[in-house]
Amino acid sequence: MEKPFVVLTLLVLIATATSVGTLVYVINMSGNIANLSQRVDTISENVASISKSLENVTGVKPKPTFTKVTIPIGYRLTETTIVLVKGGFLEKYGIIPVLIPYASGVEMRDGVIVGDIAFGELGTGPTITAMTKASPDDIVLLAVTEAGGDKYSVVVRKDSPYQSFDDLLGKIIAIKVGSGCYTAFLRYIDHKGWSLDDFQVVDVGEAEALSALEAGSVDAVVYWEPIPSVLEAKGIARRLMSFGPECGIKVYNPVYLGANKKWIQENREAAIRFLAAFIESQYFLKEHPGAAARIVYETLKAEGIEVYSAKVYEESLKHHQYPIFINDEIMDDTNMVSKFLYDQGKIDVLPDVRKYVDTSYIEEALALMQSMSE
Repeated sequence: MEKPFVVLTLLVLIATATSVGTLVYVINMSGNIANLSQRVDTISENVASISKSLENVTGVKPKPTFTKVTIPIGYRLTETTIVLVKGGFLEKYGIIPVLIPYASGVEMRDGVIVGDIAFGELGTGPTITAMTKASPDDIVLLAVTEAGGDKYSVVVRKDSPYQSFDDLLGKIIAIKVGSGCYTAFLRYIDHKGWSLDDFQVVDVGEAEALSALEAGSVDAVVYWEPIPSVLEAKGIARRLMSFGPECGIKVYNPVYLGANKKWIQENREAAIRFLAAFIESQYFLKEHPGAAARIVYETLKAEGIEVYSAKVYEESLKHHQYPIFINDEIMDDTNMVSKFLYDQGKIDVLPDVRKYVDTSYIEEALALMQSMSE
């Protein structure tokens, strides 16, 4: 009976020793992990200290990183919108755009007011009518996407007999009623002593303007770039005139970047990121017109609007100015046009654009953009 007892005792001792060994091993490992964790913390602190030291020595701050954010944006086939959306600028700031298509700034105006979109391009006409429809609590003007009367042109069929605007009296003219182009047209015919009754005006969107002249259903198209340049490049049209300095009146007509006030107040950080991307896209348009034209060319080609070369859009870009920031001259020009429309009976109230402008967002966006390029 002694041997089984001895064997059992030995087994118990072996098992106990194994368990104790395992326990000791686990304890040792736990201590090692704790030490490793402390070392990682120390390394992280050292890295942060080194980064801070480098910043102090070099003056270079680490670039900010962004979480992804989705923003509903009004989308039109304008060169400024196309380059912003398709040029990779929004992605740089972590913005995923949800593109809501509109035929023109007239329809986009209402989308901004009711909050269907956060941002939209609004010509002078839509901006003025927006101010008659909504209060500064509904819509805010943050920047200027483009300006200058030279972006508006009068084109006729290449084989038409018309040699000047005077020849279009009584003819069918395609234009977007209520647009900035329309306000320039109204001011011009008033300057010439004419009225709307002297023409047959047809209200058309961007795509319809292209097809109407091509089909010969209208005598002339009065529109903004790149529509006139596309019609010329396709061999359909020739340019009679633009509303630049040679037309006899000063047409500046800024196109504003409008925003839904509630949305940007609730999403200020995202709004500033969007505006930083917008500023970068504007500088790109000015400094790299060839590359910008290629983006426009490929985008419109995918939309079924094809011309022989991206050079067409590069030439089109020369008709624009890109002031970006809203200043007194720009606001005075808009208020002057408002007064004209009010005197003409086109609007019922006389708005003051200064009440709708907020430059704090674009100033913060500029600082963010600069921090990204340091």
